[in-house]
Amino acid sequence: MAQDYPDRLGTWQDRALITETLQRYVQGFDKNDPQLFASAFAADGVFEYNDDTFTGQNELAAFIAARNEGRAEREAAGASDPSARLFHVMTNSVITFQDETHATHSAYGITVGRTTGETHLSSSGSYEDTLEKIGGEWVITRRVLEQLPVFVPAPVE
Repeated sequence: MAQDYPDRLGTWQDRALITETLQRYVQGFDKNDPQLFASAFAADGVFEYNDDTFTGQNELAAFIAARNEGRAEREAAGASDPSARLFHVMTNSVITFQDETHATHSAYGITVGRTTGETHLSSSGSYEDTLEKIGGEWVITRRVLEQLPVFVPAPVE
């Protein structure tokens, strides 16, 4: 339990390193960089996303690579805008340390998308993370993303 660890706020250095790890996840996802995305996770890290579970850095990198392939196919077919981008925003982050090498993180997430030349809310939800300091580096051992349905207003007539 977090309250049992007398320094549950951790050190500023560990907080900065955890924040850097979380940013590698975001940047890897948004820049479609499989290796950067996977580097945020432990070698056997788990990402639970919607109804899918990806385990290990190879599967995590393949998840982003498959997104890239799907995007390239849609662009080639003229069904996707080449300027399409995602921009993840994580907010209300709370990091709690269980001990010197184990922490949890929770946050809300919003993804802003640009898919047709217009910017829109793409998704929202919450993250629940378990992190571990392995070899001096903080990595995600388990990330659960619970997405909320996106509200799409009815067209104005």
